[in-house]
Amino acid sequence: VDLEGDGLEGFISPMIGNLTELTQLNLRNNKFRGPIPDSISRLTNLTRLCLSQNFLSGSVPKGLRALLRLEDVDLSENRLTGSIIPGISDLRRLKHLNLMKNEFFGRIPVTLTGLWRLETLNLSRNQLSGKLPGFPNGLRSLSLSHNFLSGHISPVENLKHAQRVDLSNNRLSGIIFQGILTLPELTSIDLSTNRFTAIEVAKIPDEESSQLRAIDVQNNMITGHLPRNLVTYRNLRRLDLGHNMFSGEIPEEYGELIREDRWERLALDNNLLMGNIPAGL
Repeated sequence: VDLEGDGLEGFISPMIGNLTELTQLNLRNNKFRGPIPDSISRLTNLTRLCLSQNFLSGSVPKGLRALLRLEDVDLSENRLTGSIIPGISDLRRLKHLNLMKNEFFGRIPVTLTGLWRLETLNLSRNQLSGKLPGFPNGLRSLSLSHNFLSGHISPVENLKHAQRVDLSNNRLSGIIFQGILTLPELTSIDLSTNRFTAIEVAKIPDEESSQLRAIDVQNNMITGHLPRNLVTYRNLRRLDLGHNMFSGEIPEEYGELIREDRWERLALDNNLLMGNIPAGL
C-alpha cells in the first residue's frame, strides 16, 4: 500500500491490522495524528514501514518487535516519544532505521549491536542522552546530531564500513582519535558543536589513500596547532576548523592546497592563530 502525499488525515485505523498480507506500507507525508495502532503488530509480512512526515504521537507499539521481516523502518518527522523501539534487537533483518525529528528520550539501546545487517541509522533531532553504545559493524551511515549525547566517541572507531558520520550538536567530549579519521570508507564526518578538546590526525602514507572529503569540527574547544597531517588526505575538499582554540601559525601547505584548488573550503575563523597568512589564502 502506497498512499504517500495523498492528503489523508485523521487517525490510522486499528483495522489496518487485518491487512495481514501487506509487505509494504507507505503513509508518508500525510496528516495522520494520534498513536500508531497496536494492531500493526499483526502485519507480520511487512518488509517496509514508512509513516514519516505526519503528526503521529505517543510511543512506538511494543508489538513492532514481532515484525521480523522488516528491513526498512522510517518513522521520522512525527511527534513520537518514549524510548527507542523496545526489543528492536529482534528485528534481525533491519537494514535502515530512521527515527529523526521526534521526541524520543533516554539512552540509545546497547542491543543495537545485534542488528548486524543495519546499514543506515538516523536518530538525529531527538532528546537522546547518555554515552554512545556500540554499533553494528556494517553500518554505513550514522546520524545522531542534535541530541544530548555525552562522553567519548571511541565506539565509532569500529565502523570500518562507515561512509558518513554526523554527531554534531551534542555534548561529546575528549579526543577525536586518529582511528576515526582514517576509517577506510569514510567520506564525510561532522563533529561540530560539541565539547572536544583535542584532535589526532595521522599521516596518510604516499602509497595509501583516504576517501575522506569533508571534515567539520567547528565550534568545539580544540587546542594545539593546526593539524599539518591533514594535507596528506588527498581527497579532502572541505575542512572546517573554525570556532576552536587552535594556536600558532597556519601551515604553508594549507595555502598551497587552496591555491591549487584542491581544497574547496577552509574555515579557520575564531581561533587564536598568529603569524603570517600563507600566500594562497
